[in-house]
Formats: sequence, structure tokens, C-alpha cells
Amino acid sequence: MRRRLPLLVLALAAVEGWTAGELSEGALLARACSGCHSASSQKFPSLEAWSAPALADALLAYRGDHIRGTLMNRIAKGYSERDIHAIAEYLGTP
Repeated sequence: MRRRLPLLVLALAAVEGWTAGELSEGALLARACSGCHSASSQKFPSLEAWSAPALADALLAYRGDHIRGTLMNRIAKGYSERDIHAIAEYLGTP
């Protein structure tokens, strides 16, 4: 699954008409997050106020099963540590 998730994100980007040169790796990977974590979501928290380090720490904790969850643990396992930091840098506030 780890190798397939980035390919899935790139396939989504292609369907949306983006090229890798137009978006950073973090932007491409974070595109999947916006499906649930948008500012208008009623079910899931927005990621707007998270700092990059806090977001990376949370994703790494989910990946390592240090935070209990149902879905985020499985999703986070699909990302490498490099992917997680790219997502956090893109989505997180300075």
C-alpha cells in the first residue's frame, strides 16, 4: 500500500489536469487530506490552524499507532516519513 498511495495521488492530479511541475510533492500528497479535512467539514477537524511540526508529529504518531484512531492510522501507514514531512510543510502554518 505504501508504494501505491503516492501513485494514486499522482493519478488524481492527472485527472484534475495538474502536472508534477505545477504542484509541490507536499501539495500533491495533501490533496487527499482535503477530502475530509476541509474548512467546511462538519465531521472532521480542519487542519488550518495546525503548525507544520504539530501536524508532522500527529501523523507520525498515527502511523506508529501511538494515537488511537480508526482511519488515520491506516492512512498514515501509507506515507513515508518524508511524505509526512512534505504534507506537514505544505499544510502547516509557520
